[in-house]
This record gives sequence, structure tokens and C-alpha cells, in this order.
Amino acid sequence: MTGCCILMTTTDSLDRAQKITQGLITTDLAKCVQFHKIKSIYKWDGKIIEAEEYKLSIKTEIKNVKAIEEHILAEHDYDMPEIVQVNIDGGFKPYLDWLKGL
Repeated sequence: MTGCCILMTTTDSLDRAQKITQGLITTDLAKCVQFHKIKSIYKWDGKIIEAEEYKLSIKTEIKNVKAIEEHILAEHDYDMPEIVQVNIDGGFKPYLDWLKGL
């Protein structure tokens, strides 16, 4: 394993996506955050919900996951935000070294 991962979350506004992103980048918890507008359809409290959201892909080291989760929870307005971790098993070594600050 590389020691790197991508965390994914969604939020309901561009302002919140930018605020979460700026906090992660300025505190060096993430090297890169990409976000884009998406349409989500999901079931919540027995109802089918259609919503426009912003999906954030947060590139970081696994050692930062807990602190990033805490940052997202502090800045988020959802009762239960999506926070999903995908470990990076391989990739372009110079890019992965950059993610790790090498």
C-alpha cells in the first residue's frame, strides 16, 4: 500500500465546498481537493430525494484521515455526511511522493 487515499464527501453548496477545501489545503491535511456539481438521488427517512450537490475528492495521506473527518464534521450542515475512504494501492510514484510531501 502507498499510505495515500482519496476521501469523498458531498455538500449542498459551492460556498461550503470551498470552505471545506480551503480549510483542508491551508492546514496541509490534503494536498489536492477537486469538487464538481453532481445530481444525487437517494432515500432518506423513507422518501426519495433528488438534490444538486457538490462532490469533493480529497487526496491525502492515510495518517490524516481522522483529522479530515473531524474537519468535515465541524464544517458540514448534514446530519450524516458521506465520508468514504478509498485507499490508493498504486499509482505514478512521483505523484504519490508529492501527496506524501516527499
